Amino acid sequence: MKERINWIDWAKAIGITLVVLGHFKYTGDDAVYRYFIYSFHMPLFFFLSGFLYKKPQDLEASVKKDFRGLIIPYILLNIIAYILLIPYYIHHGVGLLKPIGDIVTISGHAPAGACWFLVSLFIIKFVMYFVFQKPVKTQIIFILLVSFFTYCISLFVPEINTFRVGTTCMAFLFFFIGFYTKKIDILSLLKSKYLAFFIFAILFVLLIFTSRYNGRVDMYACDYGKNPLLFHINAIIGIAMTLALCISLNQIGLKFIKTIASGTILIMALHLNKPFILYKIIELFGINIHPTIVTNIVASIVIIMLFYYPILFVQKYMPVLIGNRK
Repeated sequence: MKERINWIDWAKAIGITLVVLGHFKYTGDDAVYRYFIYSFHMPLFFFLSGFLYKKPQDLEASVKKDFRGLIIPYILLNIIAYILLIPYYIHHGVGLLKPIGDIVTISGHAPAGACWFLVSLFIIKFVMYFVFQKPVKTQIIFILLVSFFTYCISLFVPEINTFRVGTTCMAFLFFFIGFYTKKIDILSLLKSKYLAFFIFAILFVLLIFTSRYNGRVDMYACDYGKNPLLFHINAIIGIAMTLALCISLNQIGLKFIKTIASGTILIMALHLNKPFILYKIIELFGINIHPTIVTNIVASIVIIMLFYYPILFVQKYMPVLIGNRK
């Protein structure tokens, strides 16, 4: 069993909380919160995947392992979500074949829509197996060319994102940066948790302004915002900010955080309707809440907490759903 890295568990737990928080509705002036979250939350997951990536010796064995760990969960979780959502589809007049088509095309409208990440990661790991066989200079050129041409093509050919091709190409850079970041002893650089938190605070304030300037971005939609260069800069700032925060928390080891980190796939798959449902349940008690960033943060944390025991159950009885992650 792999030894868990505590600060990475913190990063995954914070990252999945941001994914849930980002799927609440934000209108008017509140849209800036979405700009902030979307500027880095998915790049963060690809970065962490790259950080944890180890060059496989056997391509066939690696593909089989990744298929079991990424594609099988994608298929099974979408099937489960589809069954659970059948009453919703019938009530809203959604054809029962449409969600199946969305699963095949890796659409965000699939029953477990946010799981598009799993398919993108599978493709990236397969391609990077060959890329990492090349000299570092060649690797850098490949990553930069993919990033540049993905942006250029996305301007004129929106269909590039069919089957999440554009999104996957956008993610190569962050996976690549994550892979080479692990060669740096981050914990030694940030020995003081106070220094780490100070860096987090500085980057947090900076990202508030830069993400607001770049406007709406969305990796899923292959949307870079106003400036593609600023999109990448903001993503790196957000990743560095999260790492600094998590390193400042590294000495705090919690079973809850470890469990949530190991079950991010389950949360990613089944959380999409939870924000809406949670507010509806509250309304049943005669309490009308006008959603704000504060109530959304609280609701997101509640949703994450509600997944704690289901994750433990799945780990014990149905680990295949989360790629046998412990």
